[in-house]
Amino acid sequence: MHLLSTHINHPCYRLDQAAEEAILSEADDSSPGTEWERVARLCDFNPKSSKQAKDVSRMRSVLISLKQAPLVR
Repeated sequence: MHLLSTHINHPCYRLDQAAEEAILSEADDSSPGTEWERVARLCDFNPKSSKQAKDVSRMRSVLISLKQAPLVR
């Protein structure tokens, strides 16, 4: 039991827990238009990130346009 309580009080555990709470609170935000903003935060929009990667310029432009003008349901 002592090992478990030491692990829970470890600074890394507290940081992970805070990050998880932030992600969960952000996921609960379901207001219109926020879906594509969350997707855009997960994407790398730097077109010169890697020369050996596939050309994803079309997908990048679609995601950016959806972020700026989300689809109406």
